[in-house]
Amino acid sequence: MHHARSILLFSICALGFGQPSVLDAQGVEPAYSTVAARFAPLPRATLTDGTASRPDGDASAVALAASLENYLPEHLLVRDSVVRRWAERRGEPVRVWIQPARAIAGWDDSFGAMAEEALDTWSAVGLPVRFRVVRDSVAAEIHVVWTEKLGQDESGRTVWWSTSQGWITRARVTLSTHASDGFAQTPRALRAVALHEVGHAIGLGHTADARNIMAPWVEVTELSIADRNTAALLYRMPVGRVAAGSASVAEDDASGKQRAKRSRSTTRE
Repeated sequence: MHHARSILLFSICALGFGQPSVLDAQGVEPAYSTVAARFAPLPRATLTDGTASRPDGDASAVALAASLENYLPEHLLVRDSVVRRWAERRGEPVRVWIQPARAIAGWDDSFGAMAEEALDTWSAVGLPVRFRVVRDSVAAEIHVVWTEKLGQDESGRTVWWSTSQGWITRARVTLSTHASDGFAQTPRALRAVALHEVGHAIGLGHTADARNIMAPWVEVTELSIADRNTAALLYRMPVGRVAAGSASVAEDDASGKQRAKRSRSTTRE
């Protein structure tokens, strides 16, 4: 047994409408308070030729991205041009434990099913990663846990760990039974937050476009074409730093608005 250095990504997410909070000195990405909620379903689409299962290089993925609706360049900008994701897990699905939480105030018996639906929806994108819900929390690689209320302006939070090479090895998704305004979450709203947080758990970052589930200010209830294509393209790329010049990234996207806080953590592999 040996110790390996790994990277811890901390992401703050929310559902609804509001004004962004002020960034602190550590560069935490902005969180948004929930004042109201409106949802406009978006069409479903994704790569259909199996390309998501062929990580044959960042150049080809970026070339393909140029012809598809996606936010891969924005994702790479926020991630400092580093790709982190799960290794292929078709034959051995990623084990997920969903915490039983009926004792938590604001609980709805449909919430567990909403979390499973979020996992199934991302699985249906065609990524080389599948999920399997297990009863043993110790054996699980992703923990979905519940709390009555998160910090100010938060409805969900995801933490994941990766190896120094960039392979994600485990994650923790926290979902709140109450929105940041104190009102209980509806099953529909909870599912939207779960979709967003599972997106983080598979390696996606935020996008500024509110038409996508991965916007930090969630206004939709389904994955967009861009959400699906970006995830598929991410899993076509090798992990690690993207070669210089392989992607054309616009600097005018105000990347400072979505800079994530990173810290170091030691895990056992």
